[in-house]
Amino acid sequence: MDETMLGKVVKLIVTMSEQVLGILCDLLEKLGGPNGSHWANELKKFLRKEPCWLNEQAQQAQAVTASKPSRFSVGATTQLNNIVGKKTKRCFVDSRWAYRDSDLDSSLPIQQPNAPACTISTLAPTKSWTFVEGAAAILGIGASTDSVLLGTALIENGYTMTLVQAEEMVKKTERHEKTKMRVDGYGNFFFVETGDEENPVSVGCVFRDERVWRAYVFRLGHGSRWHADIRLLLRNLKDTSNL
Repeated sequence: MDETMLGKVVKLIVTMSEQVLGILCDLLEKLGGPNGSHWANELKKFLRKEPCWLNEQAQQAQAVTASKPSRFSVGATTQLNNIVGKKTKRCFVDSRWAYRDSDLDSSLPIQQPNAPACTISTLAPTKSWTFVEGAAAILGIGASTDSVLLGTALIENGYTMTLVQAEEMVKKTERHEKTKMRVDGYGNFFFVETGDEENPVSVGCVFRDERVWRAYVFRLGHGSRWHADIRLLLRNLKDTSNL
């Protein structure tokens, strides 16, 4: 460094605040360290207002993603064709159903709508969970989110199912298609619309007890913590990064 440049640096340093001097000292130590050339290259990009430290940022993002524990894994996907709707009271009533929760009629719309062709993902939890925790994980938002907002978001993202679609998943399972639904006494949950603005989504449940099936419905805000062996059926899951 020639004397002219050194003199200019000294003049600048004496006018700097203590905070800026601390930053400058830290930077000089890095520039003079074993990775000094790398720091110098990235600093040049920064001074030109160009993107810098991209590799490091990408590595950090990958590390954060890798360290984030997953809530669900996708066990199977099942294709459903267009399904004609029917009255709610006509769902879960054939000979395979040994029990049908009366709350299905009182808490859900009278008519189950027609359902277009879709893909149903069977999700396997990695640990115990509540309905709210599961919905929040799927949506990629905080588990403290109000259950009304969670329900609205589930509907807007197309994740809810109809009871008739749940029936069709049971039929496919009974035909030994690889749905990965539980048939050993553990439940298979799914989100279902209620038509109630104050409680837009409830959670249906179907499970097989020996050779017969049972159907229930719960509120989304139901506080029970469910075992990891229970499954969750989800319609039209497009992004698995939040799981």
